[in-house]
Amino acid sequence: MYRIHQAVITITQNLPIGTNKRIYDTLLTILGGHLLESRGAIIPALDAMNLDKNTILRTREAIAKGSWSVRGLLKQLWQWVGMDNHWQPLIVSGYTVNAEV
Repeated sequence: MYRIHQAVITITQNLPIGTNKRIYDTLLTILGGHLLESRGAIIPALDAMNLDKNTILRTREAIAKGSWSVRGLLKQLWQWVGMDNHWQPLIVSGYTVNAEV
C-alpha cells in the first residue's frame, strides 16, 4: 500500500496548489473502492471517505474545473514507474501485457 500511496503523491504533486490535494483525495477515494460502492457517484464516494462538506465541494470543483488531465497524470505515473525498480511487467501465459498511454 505504501508504494501505491507514493505513486498517488508523485503524480499529483506537480498539479496547481489546491487542485493537487483535491485530485489526491479523488484518487484515494477510487483506490479505496468508494467509487464502486457509490455506483460511480463522486459526491457519495467522497462522503464515504469522511471528508467534510466543504472539502467535498472543493473536490468536485477541482475535478470539473481544475487544471489537470488524465493524460498528464498517466504520464507522471509512467515516468515514476520507469524510474522505480520495484515494478515488474505482468506476464500471463508467456505473454507480456503491454499497456500504452
